[in-house]
This record gives sequence, C-alpha cells and structure tokens, in this order.
Amino acid sequence: MGSQNMHYWRRSFWALVGVAVLGFGSAVLRVAQVGVDPYTAANIGISNTIGLDLGTYQLISNAVLLIPVFFFGRAYIGIGSIINMVMTGYFIQWFSALLSPLIPSEPTRLVQTVMFLIGITLFAAGASMYMTAALGNAPYDAIAPIIVDHTHLPYRVVRVAQDLAFVGLALAFH
Repeated sequence: MGSQNMHYWRRSFWALVGVAVLGFGSAVLRVAQVGVDPYTAANIGISNTIGLDLGTYQLISNAVLLIPVFFFGRAYIGIGSIINMVMTGYFIQWFSALLSPLIPSEPTRLVQTVMFLIGITLFAAGASMYMTAALGNAPYDAIAPIIVDHTHLPYRVVRVAQDLAFVGLALAFH
C-alpha cells in the first residue's frame, strides 16, 4: 500500500473518530438538557414525532440533503461526508442511551453546567478532528457553501438563515 493511500485511510480513521467524539459530545449536551446544534435538534424533534429512532431518521434526512449536494456541489462530497452522514445520528443515539441512566431526569444547574462544558468541548474537538481530515462535508454543512457558490451571498448570512430555519423546525417539532 502506497504512503498516499495509507495517509488517506489514516485521515478516514480520524474522520470516523472525530464523528464519534462529536456524537458523544452531542449526546452529553442532549442528556444534560442544555441544547444541541440546530440540525440535530430538528432531527430529534421530527424523529420523536414520527416514531423513528434518531440514527435512522438522521441518515434518511442526510440522504435527502445529499441529493442537491450531489447535483450542485459534488466537490463537497467525500468519504468524510458518508462517515458523517451515516454515523453521527447513531453515535448520538447510542451514547445518549448509555448516558441517560447515569444522569438524573431533572439535572441540577451545576450538573448541567459541568455537562455543558464537557459536551461542548467534546463536540468542538470531534468537529475539529472530522474537519481537519478534509474528506468532505456533511450534507447539511455543504448546503450553505453551495448556496454561496451559486448566489455569492455572504456565507455567514446563508449559514445563519439555514441554522435559524432548522431551529424553527426543532421548535415546531418540540
């Protein structure tokens, strides 16, 4: 196996580890009841409403989002996109199930604060590992740059609008 091929597999491994750490951080935030990112929040609400587990619903949601990404921003797709698309929701689901019995159903503010700090640190570290691997964007994360590429609107405006739309979905689905 050539060194370039080995480097690719090492980066793929770190993308997977990053997604696992990100998922664990998100699960900590979820179990602490301090909030998660807009996309996950919307997926939790919708999956609960329709009676589908989070991992499966998030995979379906990502598959739907992958369709326009495939046609309008194929350059944003890579093995990292697939790793994130398939695994993030399941990692959040699995880690939440492991953590839930350990945390009171009504955590104190102190517990929430400590868990928030742990969860956000893990989430950011996992996202950093995943992004540093540079093997493609998650379908949700590819939408804003694709819109920017085709409209030349400022990225932050597009991304904030996208995130607000998903916060709206999360609120609509509790």
